[in-house]
Amino acid sequence: EPDFSDLYEEVYAWFHKHPNDLYLLNPRQFEAILDGVFRNNGFQTQLGSGQSDGGVDIRLYSNDVIGEVITLVQAKRYASSNLIGLQAVQALSAAVEDERANQGLFVTPSRYLPCAQKFAARQNQRLKLKTSEDVSRWAYSAVKRIIRDKSQLIDLTYLSRLLDRKGFSSTL
Repeated sequence: EPDFSDLYEEVYAWFHKHPNDLYLLNPRQFEAILDGVFRNNGFQTQLGSGQSDGGVDIRLYSNDVIGEVITLVQAKRYASSNLIGLQAVQALSAAVEDERANQGLFVTPSRYLPCAQKFAARQNQRLKLKTSEDVSRWAYSAVKRIIRDKSQLIDLTYLSRLLDRKGFSSTL
């Protein structure tokens, strides 16, 4: 089975170091990068169709002590001069209510108008507005998890036998 984890690791590392390069992606690529970042951070994800998605680009599923937590993600890769307004944020809030999700997450490399920020602040943490700085942090976390997961793939018994065959005494 092909292993693309090195590629993803490099891509996520790139966007961690160069978050402004998110502007170079087309909107669907931006959604796909976010989907991969969330998946590599331990979420179960469902990437939407990209069209007629009802304002939900990605669904995130996780578990906490109470049960399953569902987060609806709206990803907008607008130009830096195109700020996210109140209507777009309210639409995500309506989708969260309609689907009875636990929370909504709006992600953009752009910025938010003050009216959108004030609206989100009044939603009691059910609606979070995130930017490229947040994507950078998430990408770095994904890189660390990929490296950790790859290091756990090594079977210590196999490694010990291999070292013994090569004439190295091992205490693994």
